[in-house]
Formats: sequence, C-alpha cells, structure tokens
Amino acid sequence: MGDARAKHTAARIGTACVFTYMIGYYLRKLLSVTTPILLDNGYTETFIGALSFAYMLMYALGQLVNGRLGDRVHPRWMIMLGLCIPGLTQILFPLIPWRVGQIVCFACLGFFLSMLRGPLVKAISENTLPQYARLCCVGISVVTYLGPLIASLLAMLFRWRMVFVVGGGFGVLMGLVMWVVFTLLERSGDITFRAPSKQAPKRYRELFRLDRFVMFMLLSALFEISCASIDAWVSTYLVQHLNFQVATANLIYSAISVVTAFCPCLCLMLLRLMRNADMRLLQISLLLAAMLYMLMGVIHHPILNTVCFLLSMMATSVASSVLWSIYIPSLGKSGQVSTANGVLDFCGYVGAAIASLLISNTIQHFGWFGVLLLWALVPFIGFMIVTIHRCKVSKATA
Repeated sequence: MGDARAKHTAARIGTACVFTYMIGYYLRKLLSVTTPILLDNGYTETFIGALSFAYMLMYALGQLVNGRLGDRVHPRWMIMLGLCIPGLTQILFPLIPWRVGQIVCFACLGFFLSMLRGPLVKAISENTLPQYARLCCVGISVVTYLGPLIASLLAMLFRWRMVFVVGGGFGVLMGLVMWVVFTLLERSGDITFRAPSKQAPKRYRELFRLDRFVMFMLLSALFEISCASIDAWVSTYLVQHLNFQVATANLIYSAISVVTAFCPCLCLMLLRLMRNADMRLLQISLLLAAMLYMLMGVIHHPILNTVCFLLSMMATSVASSVLWSIYIPSLGKSGQVSTANGVLDFCGYVGAAIASLLISNTIQHFGWFGVLLLWALVPFIGFMIVTIHRCKVSKATA
C-alpha cells in the first residue's frame, strides 16, 4: 500500500513539474525557430546573437539568485512568476519598435525563466523516493526536446509576430493555472516545503565538497554550449548551409527534437547495459559527438550531413542526461538540490552566452566550417575533462 501511494505521489508531482518545465522551455525556443524569418525581416545575425546573449547571461545570473531562493520560497510562487513574466516578455517583443527594448525583453525572459528548474527539481527530489525522482528528472530532460517541437509548430501555424504573441499568452495563462495546481499539491500534503537549515549561508562553499561537483560544473558549461547555443542555430544552419527551405528546416528541426527527446531514456538504458558506469558513458558519448561534428565538415550531402547532425546531438544529449537526470537527483539528501542546480546552470549559461556571440561572429567571418570546428571542440574538451578525472581517481585508489 505504501509503495502504491509513493508511486501515485511521484506521478502527481512528476506530471505537474514536467508539464511546467515544458511550458517554460518552449518559451525560450521561440527565438530559435523564428530566426531564419527574422533574418529576412531586417534583423541581423549580430542582433540575434545579442538577444541570445542577453537571455543566456541573465538566465545564468538568475540561477545564482533564484537557485538559492528555490530552497527558501514555496515553489508555487516561483513557478507563477517563472511562467507569467516570460510570457509577457514574448508578447511584448514583436510589439516594441526599439531594439534596446527588445533586448531588455530577452534579458527579463532569461532571469525569470531561471526560477523554474531549481524549485521543480527540489520538489521532486525531496518528496519522492530516489528511483521515482530519477524518472521524474528524466521526464524534465525529455521535455527540453519537446519544447522546441511546440515552438516549431507555432512557427508553422502563425506569422512570426503572432508566434510570440500566442506563445507568450499561453505561457501567462499556464503560469496562473500551475499556481493553482501546486497550491493544491501542497495542501494535499504531496509536496512538503522544507525550510532552509541554519547552515544555509555556507551552502555555496559546501557545494564544492560534494562528490564530482567540480567536474560536473565544468561539464555543465560545455553541455549548455552544445545543447543551448548550438540548438539556437539549428534552423539557420539547415537553411543557410544545407540550403533547405524554411518550412523544410522547421520540419527537420521538429523531427530532431522528437528523436532527441528520448535520449534521457536512452541514457538510462545504456547505464543499465554498462552496469552504471556513468563516467565511461560520458567519455564514449562526448568523443562520439566530437567525431560526428568533424565529419559534418567534410560531408556536403544535405541528408547525410543532417543525419550526422542528429547523431551528434543525440550523443551530446546522452552525456548531458548523466548530469541532469542521474547526478542532480542523487543530491536529494544533501538539502542543496535547488542551490546546486542553480550553480550548475549558472556555469552552463555563462558558457552558452559567450558562445552565442562567438558563433554569430564566427558565421560572419569564417562561415559554417569554422562553426563546425567550434562545435567539435566543445565535446572533445569534455571528453578530456572526464578522462583526466578518471585517471586521478584510478591513481588515488591504486
């Protein structure tokens, strides 16, 4: 009976958290799917890069602030603000005629979206059993790939201005709805908010004592460079470099999103086959991604190039899932889940923010071949970090 109740509780909490994160994630992908159209309507690659930079930088800074707040404030308030205000920014973006105002919209988008993941993961990790927490976090990782699918569908149904207005309006509505849902979950006792301990002021320092935290902090930056900044240019790459039509590129982008959505599940399957050797899985996935990006530089056939692109993103996603779906839920007993998630996300989006400017300028000065070299370098650096860590552990235990 107890196990059945635990399953039902995990299912309710997991469903609410996964759906909430999916709404937030499609809001951040509206720019990616409309970039090719924006470039045809007076916007430049440099300005698109500035929008991405503003979003990612404020998302990163917001993680440091909101990650800690997530351990102190009831999740329903964080979630409501984390959906309603980003929704409003996306409604305003196409209506504001000033470029500075549009950049401010994306800065606000980043800061308030950073209110979501920490409280959601905290609610999951502290209110469900470990085996269910891992599955719920896999669900959150899955919707990071379904979010772009929703955004691309909006791009196919509406003109670009209405994509932002309709998408943002739905975000505002769901922010209010999820406030009600999480209030009911707290009142029913499914979610119990744990107040911070007396050691809270030392938490940032204590994070570095956690096993493998420093290694995953470095990997987080690399994963976000690959998953966030690369993903932001997928549609543009397909149109400009592989010469697909915009509609075709959006369909391909949707297909890639659907396939990569199953990578967190694939990660769990591979871990079982490899007897939970997560470090070895990280090495193999990162090296494979680097090799595939290099291969894209010499393969000019659009279909074959796209297949390599898909496989490289899948390999990177599997590696990323080890962090977000395996490592983060394992920190539930530490009482620092939201704070740790915030610091890791901060490191990730600082790297991604810098990369968004670097990639936009690389396209203009060195073309897409130079971008592919950068994309290959990122997972290769990750492969070297994991390899060095494994060597140190082997020597310490020898």
